[in-house]
Amino acid sequence: MPTVSIVQRILPHYRLAFFERLQAQLQERDVTLRLCYGQEEPGARPGSVELARPWVHRVHNRYLFDERSGHGAVWQPCLRELAQSDLVISEHAARLLINYPLAAISRLGGARLALWGHGANLQAMPQRRLSDRIRAGLAHGAHWWFAYTAMSARIVAGAGFPRERITVVNNAIDTCSLGAAVHATTPWQREELRRALDLTPGSVAIFCGRLVTEKRFDLVRRAGQLTYRRRPEFRLIVVGDGPHESDVRRMAAECPWVRFVGARYGAQLAPYLAVSDFMLMPGLVGLVIVDSFAAEVPLITTDHRAHSPEIEYLRNGENALMTAARGDALADEMVALIASQDKLLKLRAGCRASAREYTLEKMVGRFSAGVLTALR
Repeated sequence: MPTVSIVQRILPHYRLAFFERLQAQLQERDVTLRLCYGQEEPGARPGSVELARPWVHRVHNRYLFDERSGHGAVWQPCLRELAQSDLVISEHAARLLINYPLAAISRLGGARLALWGHGANLQAMPQRRLSDRIRAGLAHGAHWWFAYTAMSARIVAGAGFPRERITVVNNAIDTCSLGAAVHATTPWQREELRRALDLTPGSVAIFCGRLVTEKRFDLVRRAGQLTYRRRPEFRLIVVGDGPHESDVRRMAAECPWVRFVGARYGAQLAPYLAVSDFMLMPGLVGLVIVDSFAAEVPLITTDHRAHSPEIEYLRNGENALMTAARGDALADEMVALIASQDKLLKLRAGCRASAREYTLEKMVGRFSAGVLTALR
């Protein structure tokens, strides 16, 4: 019975369902799965959660930092746990030191190494070229690749990795409960929340995510101001927390169209999505797009250069909207959407179709199939 080990730097809450279902599916196919993971750096989010299962092993990550270069690295002490593996799947990152002995072991005829990731650091700064070269070297040394999306597969194949040894998994999370909670919000609950936040149906946007620089709150503010001037009933609900929370609180105090409600998750988030008509996310877009599909709240974003691979799921004008990275372009789209119920209904229909396409169940199935092929 072959053994497959997955090494994760951390285990975020949104990956729990994936690993549980993957383990069950591989077990049905007579493959043993082991998972090794550690803790996040102090103060960083999301942190690791506990998963107490016989097939899960938690280690204590050691974080290293070079003050002169400004670069960091992580050592995950799990080589002993991986010793009996036939295939080891690790994250594609230059700073994960475990990848270098794993690559050497694979080349010497030991456990095969597979990599899982974006294919490139899509948010990297230009000065990180050495790290990019190291990542490229790691990618070429792998036996198999699990690419987040078709975009990731194109990046990896474009760098020379054989396309026939790449599995596209279509990265997803369990959005079923979120979608169900949004649709279970009663008309009375929606009306109460609209009254409390002074919302007019058809003119409500929501921002949902970490309050970080990459989300481009400068564009949120500019586009919101322009939209409010043309449509005074426009409101923006901001859900989240993070390093720029104080800036967002100040924006909410200064702008009559902003409603900041702090961090909300799962069932707590559902009512805010239920009263929203579209999602405003001009900067970095990642897995939030599958939340927008599940909630049937279409996303509006820009052609920002540093989106995560999940931007591949966006079909402009069908399940979401993408504009130029300018406040006036975003405002034009929002004003047009507020003015056209037909356009909004079309996008919602696209979200419903995409919610059926990008599911956790399908991701698990693709990943499992890739594992079986990589073991041959």
